[in-house]
Amino acid sequence: MKRLWGLLLITGLSVDICIAAVGQRGYDLKAEYVHGWFSNKNCRQKEIADGYPIPYSGCDFPEEVIPEDRLKAVKGLDFGVIYRITGLKSSSCHTVTHFLNHPVMTLPDGTRREQYQRNFKIGSCMKDEGRYLDFFSWSLDESWEVERGEWVFEIRVDGNVLIKERFILE
Repeated sequence: MKRLWGLLLITGLSVDICIAAVGQRGYDLKAEYVHGWFSNKNCRQKEIADGYPIPYSGCDFPEEVIPEDRLKAVKGLDFGVIYRITGLKSSSCHTVTHFLNHPVMTLPDGTRREQYQRNFKIGSCMKDEGRYLDFFSWSLDESWEVERGEWVFEIRVDGNVLIKERFILE
C-alpha cells in the first residue's frame, strides 16, 4: 500500500490507500481507493432511491474510513470502498457499475436477494474533468440486511473490474 496525499486532501481522510488500473481503448484508467467501515456520526443525510429494495438515507460522503475487512455484522454498520478514477480523457464517456455479491437476504415481501447492481455514466458525457471521485457502500439499516458471510464489492468500468474488495461479516 502507498500513502497518496492527493486523495486524502480531496476526501479529508488519513488512511493508506490501494491502487488499481485497467487498460481501456488504448489508454489506462487508474483508481486509488480505501476500503473498510465508515464512521458517519455527523454526516449530512440525503434520501437515496436506487431501487434496492427500498429508499433509504445515506451520507453525502463518508466522514472517516476505518480500514478493516473482517467486521461484526450489526445493524447500523456502514462499509465499502471510497475511490477516485483518474485517466479520463476529455472525449471519453464510460459506464461504471457498482456490483455487490452478498449473503442471501430475505426482504419483508419474501423476495430473496444476493446481488445489487447500479450503472451510471462518468467522463466527458457527465462533465467529469479527468477524474471521478465516489464511494460504494452498504449500510445494514434493516434487521433483514444483517447477514453474516462474504460480501464482495466490485467497481467496474465499461464491464472491466477495476476494484474488487472482499469483506467478511461475522
